[in-house]
Amino acid sequence: MQERGTWLGEATEDSNEAMDFIKELEQIFVNTPNFLRPQNTIFRLLERTNEWRTFRRLVERPWFSRIWVVQEVALASKASILCDGEQMDWHRFARVMEELDRQSLGALLLPQDGVGVLQTTVMPIGWPSIRKIQAARNTTTRKELLSLEKTINLFVGFNATDPRDKVFAILGIVEDRDDEAWQPDYRKPVEKLYEEVTENMMWKEESLGLLSSAGIGGNRAIEGLPSWVPDYYVTTGAVPFRGGAAGGQSSLCSFSFHLSLQGPKELHVRGRVLSPLLELGPLHEVSRVSTTGTKRTDFFTWYLDTAKIFCKPEAETQFWRALVANQFRAPENIDPYPDEDWFLSCFESFKDIFQQVYNSTLPAMEQLYNAREVGKAQAFRNPMIVGTLGRRMCRTELDFGNKSEGRLGLVPRGAEAGDLVCVINGVNVPFIVRRMGLHENAGNEEYKVVGECYIHGLAEGEA
Repeated sequence: MQERGTWLGEATEDSNEAMDFIKELEQIFVNTPNFLRPQNTIFRLLERTNEWRTFRRLVERPWFSRIWVVQEVALASKASILCDGEQMDWHRFARVMEELDRQSLGALLLPQDGVGVLQTTVMPIGWPSIRKIQAARNTTTRKELLSLEKTINLFVGFNATDPRDKVFAILGIVEDRDDEAWQPDYRKPVEKLYEEVTENMMWKEESLGLLSSAGIGGNRAIEGLPSWVPDYYVTTGAVPFRGGAAGGQSSLCSFSFHLSLQGPKELHVRGRVLSPLLELGPLHEVSRVSTTGTKRTDFFTWYLDTAKIFCKPEAETQFWRALVANQFRAPENIDPYPDEDWFLSCFESFKDIFQQVYNSTLPAMEQLYNAREVGKAQAFRNPMIVGTLGRRMCRTELDFGNKSEGRLGLVPRGAEAGDLVCVINGVNVPFIVRRMGLHENAGNEEYKVVGECYIHGLAEGEA
């Protein structure tokens, strides 16, 4: 390891102000014990909108999203950030970010909607990237390196000029970095590299978990990839459920797959096709909130249009569970752990405050900061945004053999009516697949992976 100072780029008119504000936050939250802080510290900070704006511009700089930066910071004995002559130790900088998380002030590094309560924009790349870079630094310091699969998934949102660097740039911080299969070779076609990496990781981990990041229904940048191979080059898209949505193994839980190496690579799995998709709602894209009166923004339009189609009295439970992909978790400070009525009340709080934001009738931020209902609304909103971005709500044609109306769920952006819900042996989330006809040699049905999905009820193994 060696000392390394990293230059964030050219100075701007407010970069010095941003660095000074970060150091002030360090003094307040890192160097001063809680009991010595004035009680109104948080509220006074909330009023300093200009400083938060300069801080936000700093962490949105491209440097924080470059894939080579990860290894650069993680392997340095001492890392620091430099901007226009101002310098700060990386560890101190990361501590400030951790404290902002702990104080629930992270939302102030988002593009603001004037109230800062029902923010509907995913965090800028710099904010989560800082935490991920620090996580990589922690693992290398403790010599607890992650597998290549986990590391690729951790840094999926980072940018690279050459698509191959989404693999090669992190080899210095993975546990299996000496594996001959990973050695950098920039002559190799990107699609071949991604196929080999996926194949190798599936065999090594004895898992089909990578399918959660694959599929023709998501964002794809590299042409020629089989549908079961993730496009590691894309930096935006739906966050994989990774089993949380399904909550355990499917009822078809025996593990069986093999790869055909003859001709185009094919993934052969066992599973069960269930029901076609009958109806699809609008796509939830990344959106920003404005303060121009009651003018609809992308998020508001998406939610209202989706609710109009799917939020029926007889399906309300399905609707709110689908919005969060059944990944709703209560805050740690609630004791005893709440029942389903509490979760439903969070949905009701979200709906009420959503309507207030939509109608621009929210009270002042200081009043809202202590409002219990706002806290419950945020507890629902956060997993909803994570679960729905890059996806759309759906209704299946059948209730999997029953005669009642189909189930609600979340499906990839590229899903189409008529695509099929299926469960795959050994994978604990269901998938959407598209029938391509009979395989010319095997005689079995051939499908393309559209992407993973959440379907209400499959968490309980009803397939």
